[in-house]
This record gives sequence, structure tokens and C-alpha cells, in this order.
Amino acid sequence: MVRVKKLIGLLLITLMLVVAVIAIPMGTEKETYATIAAGRFGGIDVSNHNGVIDWAKAKANGVEFAIIRIGWGDDYKNQDDPNAEYNMQQCERLGIPYGVYIYSYALSTAEVDSEIAHTIRMIKGHNPTLGIWFDMEDADAYKARHNFNPYTHGKQLTDFCVRYVNGMKARGYSDVGVYANPDYFINVLDYNKINNAGMIWLAFWGSRPEQYGFGFDMWQYSATGTVNGLKGHFDMNYILPGSPLFTRVAAMPNKVEEFYRASGVQIVYGDVNGDSNISLSDLTRTKMHILGRLVLKGDAYTCADVNKDGKITLSDLTLMKQHILKRIDLTLPKEPEAEPEATEPEATQTEAEVSGEQKLEINAEEQETTETESTTQADANEESTESTGE
Repeated sequence: MVRVKKLIGLLLITLMLVVAVIAIPMGTEKETYATIAAGRFGGIDVSNHNGVIDWAKAKANGVEFAIIRIGWGDDYKNQDDPNAEYNMQQCERLGIPYGVYIYSYALSTAEVDSEIAHTIRMIKGHNPTLGIWFDMEDADAYKARHNFNPYTHGKQLTDFCVRYVNGMKARGYSDVGVYANPDYFINVLDYNKINNAGMIWLAFWGSRPEQYGFGFDMWQYSATGTVNGLKGHFDMNYILPGSPLFTRVAAMPNKVEEFYRASGVQIVYGDVNGDSNISLSDLTRTKMHILGRLVLKGDAYTCADVNKDGKITLSDLTLMKQHILKRIDLTLPKEPEAEPEATEPEATQTEAEVSGEQKLEINAEEQETTETESTTQADANEESTESTGE
């Protein structure tokens, strides 16, 4: 009898553990803060509340993509975002990749269908390459005021999200997803159903989004960001390496060439994305080129060729890393080479600029980077707003 009770107890504990594991939302890829910081692209999501944006300044000051609100609710022109057309046209003119979102007020499937029609009408003639997003929240308590408490209508709201995603896909738009915060994804919506249907845009204004244990394609990490040259605050976002949208931002055409030629500044070797700064974003682009996931062209290629040997190799990657770690400064103007003396050849420019200690560090890091890149290549071979609304 005692054995039977123990066996029943063990079975109950096992069953509880299985249920607990099943209850944890699981995504296609679990991002950690470390991997996000190491390689991502930064952008802003905008609406008419941000005013008339100078997109040329935004681009020159590091905005790599945009998510543009096209409107809210049913398909009525008075519910179009007044600045949507301007924002989409400017991003297209300047080569800034963008996606769009609609703030949902749907309380029925008929209203979801109207929001699908609203989205299609607004993006007709445009090309939002970074997804079409369904903003699911209740920032102004509209749902609650209409006896549609999100916390007691989670199944219906999940169905609305899936209906929107599938409806847009059926109309030829392959990249469609849902925006919500962790509270909604955990306590209101069925995350797994939505994740299986489309992409995930997580609104979490903190530093450890991985703590929730589910994957996401885009992370809104702040609602109070600023962009040099622009007024006011912006919602700030990262697109993550695991997202299908990542390479579309990385391959943004002519960004560096346009920036340098428009500004008339001297090219800085290592500044691959043309934002006047050598950062992890530049390191990521260079690494992707070396791994064959991205093809750098024009001035972007020139900037990535840090040692100016005509090729982009691990040596260039190492020099960029040394700059980011503040061990060397690639932005300093280069000293003219001294005339070689007859008795003894002068040291090359690279040898003159980099101290013996730094050269040893670079060689050591280059060996480490080679090992890391080999692992990364092996992995690659196995690969397969809070509120933005009104």
C-alpha cells in the first residue's frame, strides 16, 4: 500500500512538471539580452503623434528602419493616420526599410475584416518590407468600456490576431505579426497560436526580455528614446538576428554611399553603415559579409576593408573590434608615410600606427575570432506601442 501511494505521488509530481512545461510559452528562437546587444538593427515606430519627421536627418543619425502606423480600427478615412502616406513616401525615397502597423479596436470578426481592408487600402502602391503588424492592446480602455475585458476575452482576442495574420497572408503579404506586451502574451493571448501563425513584436521597456522565455522577432525596448536632430521622444526598437526581417535591414541599398555623398564627409574605415560611428552594428554587417549572408558593395565595402588590402577578412573584423574596445582609434587621421631611408626600410603605416602590444592583442584576438567564426559558420550551415497606438 505504501509503495502504491509513493508511486501515485511520483506520477502526480511528474504530471505537474509536464503541465508546467507545456504552460511555458515557447517561441521559434529564444533571444537573450547578450545576443540582442551583440547583433541587431535599431529603428523607431512612429505615428502622427511624432509630428512631421525629417527622415533624412533620422537616417543620417542612425535610424536603420521604421515601423509606421497607418491608422486605427475600421476602414474609415477619418481613422487613417494623417502622416502615414508622408512617412511611407519619405522612407521609400531615402531607402529606409519600413513596416506598418494598425492599432486594433476590433470587438468582432467583422471588425477584424474591416481592419484588414483598412490596412490593404493604406498600403496600396507601397512596399512595407519589414512586416505588417496588428497592434493588440487596450491603451485607452476602449475594449474594457465596451464590456470586452481583455483578461476575460483572451480566446476571442487570440482568434482576432490569428484571423488578421491569416487574412493578410491570404492576400499576398507573407510577413505579418502581432504587437503586444508580455502581460498580454502571458495572461491574455495564446502566444503559441499567434507565434505559429506569424511574427512576434514584443513591447517590453526593460533590459532583459528573455526572462519571459519566449521568442520574438522585434523588441520595442523604450518609449522615451531620442534621435539626434529630431524633436520629442520615440518608441525604439530592435530587429533581432533570428528574424526573417534581419537581412532586409542589413541589405539596405546604398545607405553608406548616400550618406557620405550627401554629407560630404570623409569616409571613416570601419563605419560600414554610414552613421559616423564604428559600432557593433558595423561589426555585425562585416561578419555577415564574411559568412556570405550579406554582400557589401560600394562605399560599404570600402569602409569594411579597414586594413585597405582590397579584401574583407577577419583581420578587418579584428581591427574594428579593437576600435570598439578602445584599444586603437580608426577615426584618427592617418599620418603621411615617411620617405624611406637608404640604410633601413621604414616601417609600414600599419606597423607605425599599432603598438607592439596592440599587435600582439590583435593577433591573439584574430585567432580567437577565427575560432568563433568557424563555430558561427558551422551553426549557419545548420540554420534553417508599451503603447504605440493613440
